[in-house]
Amino acid sequence: MKRMMWAKITSLFIVFRMFQKRLRITQKLEVEFVARGRIWLLRFYMGKKGKWWIEYLLSEHSSPVHADTELQIQANKSPPGSGTPQHHSFYMYRSRTLVPEKLIHRLFHRNYYMDKETFPADAVRWPLDDWPMDNNNAYVDCDGALTARLKTTIK
Repeated sequence: MKRMMWAKITSLFIVFRMFQKRLRITQKLEVEFVARGRIWLLRFYMGKKGKWWIEYLLSEHSSPVHADTELQIQANKSPPGSGTPQHHSFYMYRSRTLVPEKLIHRLFHRNYYMDKETFPADAVRWPLDDWPMDNNNAYVDCDGALTARLKTTIK
């Protein structure tokens, strides 16, 4: 008898108003939301060496979860010579167990996970180019808003 595994899919759209202005002032922009009984954070920030990053993680009060994630930044303009906008997509390379950061440190210090392939992650991080600060980029609309679609599959 085969056992069926059902995946729970969460998909939502997030609009960051005054995206560039907020990043220029604070160099960090985040949104916190509740989905599937957990508190999640999606963060844009300036990392070390002056590089922009996107980070997707669980709040410290959430329980661990095994997930696949896709983030798509919606394009508002078509690239030159093209009739259709090109969205910017970010994917997890493999599904991982996401664990709040404080719990990761406890697991690491107690040596619960020795294999790097199975060690849970505290966040999913994607590097960005410099486009968030470009004045005329395809992803920030004329009002300065950036729209993203986030899809998470919980296994």
